[in-house]
Amino acid sequence: MEGYVLGPVRAEGDGGRRVVEGSKVAALFALLVTSPDCRCKRKDIAEVLWEGVEDVDGLVNRVVADLRKRLGQESVPHSGKSGYCTLRVPVGDVDLLRFREKVKQAEGQTCKAQFELLGVALEEWDGEDEPLHGLSEAGFHLRREELRAELMAAVYARLDAAYRSREVKWLREETEKWFERAPKLPQIFRFYLLAHADLPESQRERLIEKWEKRNGKADVDVQSAIDQVRGEGRRPGGALLPPVPDQLPGGRRKPIGQDELIGDLCEAVCEEQDAGDLALVLISGMAGVGKTTVAENLAGRLRERFPDGVLYGELNGFADGDVRPTEPDEILDGFLAALPPYTTVTGTESKSNALRSALAHRSVLIVLDDALSAQQVLPLLPGDGTCAVIVTSRNDLLRLQSERKVLFRKMEPLHEADALEVLQEKVSAEDRAKHAVPFSKLVHLCGRLPVGPRGGGPALGARCASAAHPPCPGAGDGEGVGAGEAGHPGPARARAVGPRRAQLLCARAE
Repeated sequence: MEGYVLGPVRAEGDGGRRVVEGSKVAALFALLVTSPDCRCKRKDIAEVLWEGVEDVDGLVNRVVADLRKRLGQESVPHSGKSGYCTLRVPVGDVDLLRFREKVKQAEGQTCKAQFELLGVALEEWDGEDEPLHGLSEAGFHLRREELRAELMAAVYARLDAAYRSREVKWLREETEKWFERAPKLPQIFRFYLLAHADLPESQRERLIEKWEKRNGKADVDVQSAIDQVRGEGRRPGGALLPPVPDQLPGGRRKPIGQDELIGDLCEAVCEEQDAGDLALVLISGMAGVGKTTVAENLAGRLRERFPDGVLYGELNGFADGDVRPTEPDEILDGFLAALPPYTTVTGTESKSNALRSALAHRSVLIVLDDALSAQQVLPLLPGDGTCAVIVTSRNDLLRLQSERKVLFRKMEPLHEADALEVLQEKVSAEDRAKHAVPFSKLVHLCGRLPVGPRGGGPALGARCASAAHPPCPGAGDGEGVGAGEAGHPGPARARAVGPRRAQLLCARAE
């Protein structure tokens, strides 16, 4: 299979059948490719492809069946009647998936390696800047904008890598091209200035004056570039620009079943930011429900709206063993070390004030994971402005909610189908069918928490059977119940291992 969504939407199955640009089948293909895990609910298909039309079940069935016929049942394994439609294709078969894979590979590499890998990633766009071309449905507008944002983020990252690795000739040519196409974008203007620092002073000043007249006062990054080309504000050690912190952990697991929650929070944060207000998100819920995964994926979706960087603090509020909760002082030290003017002060109150000052004219996203109390969180918050903070905790942090405006969401266990999808992530279709009943029972034993195996296949299936039918009354962690086996005297009550042991079975199935 070969598919494309970064320009005109089209695809071709292994049998030579094609998905034609502009058709409803093309729209469904694009919807699946641009959805998390290439998986979409029937109601979302109906809302995007037939917005405002009632009773479209038959239309949804037909378009899913048509896509299966064209791409094959291996690529579209389900008819969608279960409530979901999934596209299963190798990363190398779709341009968007290849692009994202190369961008991910570039993370953490040397500047030179980032420059090369991002170049390969951007080749997937093939000169296009109109993703999802040919799809007129209104539901694709936001997805199209998100893809454009991904494109520009990769462009900025490659420009930065080129600048840092001194790819001068390429940087000059590339910034000239982009400055002609998008002269209003601050990051493009910033790199254009840096690449053309040898302009005559009079020409450079006219350029800066003209840009600010059309686009407003320069932001922090552009002003830094202006100061640098003017020979002002150069940092010691030869550093040309202060690095933008990007502390969000990589390798995030995708949060199956949480698309609606993440989407709602993303929209709420954007509304607060557009209004010029601090957005403070609090995600609470029981242990293991997936708060960190949701928070990190939400931050990943939002990061491009915060040009001054992402800060991440692990608060260890409920860490296992002898790990103590992190003191606000420790987090403040790390944050202040990452933000100009790199203040060094003593005392929690002084550090908190210094952080608010450093963030006063910046737009930074902060993630505070696993908070124990509001006392841990309050010293780490910005003042007014367009920053955002995402906090996770097992507690509802009522003091925080009483003192600050909070976007509060409490997470609950997954629906059974979503929990099953997480559990079976690395399991073949054959083993899913063979061990369907034990898998279903294990999902319930785990309380429908997003428990996923490190391994998979027959080993996990066998352990699922073991979890669902423990061999003796003493098994488990003290949470099981049992007063006899089916077919024996006494209450015929089904026994089960405790949820903790059930979860551990997944981790040991390797």
